[in-house]
Amino acid sequence: MCNLIDKENVIKQIDKQILDNDIQLKIIHKIFDIIELFNGKKINKRIETKIISELSNYNIYLEHKYGMYHIIIYGNDVKFENRMQILIGYDSIGGIVDLEQIKSYNTCFTHNEERNASLKKFKENIDKHIQVYDAYLELRDYTIKYFHSLDVYPLTDIFLVK
Repeated sequence: MCNLIDKENVIKQIDKQILDNDIQLKIIHKIFDIIELFNGKKINKRIETKIISELSNYNIYLEHKYGMYHIIIYGNDVKFENRMQILIGYDSIGGIVDLEQIKSYNTCFTHNEERNASLKKFKENIDKHIQVYDAYLELRDYTIKYFHSLDVYPLTDIFLVK
């Protein structure tokens, strides 16, 4: 059985994802520290100004759309297409900063620690995973060829993926 998956490419992608997750974790924890200074106060541009002063390597702005407030962050090591959109509040709850709520809104970032642990464990067993996937691909190819060889309508339409 030959490797149909490029192991080095998979490892490179895993390492890149771990790095991106670590960057997001660093940023989100810094944002939480800054927002804590404004806890219980009305959401305003001072939050944006403080975040910009602390994270000057990034493009940062406060966005208020559709009744929601987001801090948008990109630049440096965060590509625009992967920009962070951190939900910090809603008009419906008075536009007041509530750090615990903000943390609950943004678990997509804080779960990066668990994601990284899973990625590292996956990487440790990469040879096994590639072997299983390669076996699946070979079986799939064999199955398609088998049903193709039968050339019996409607079996070819039922069993073949077009």
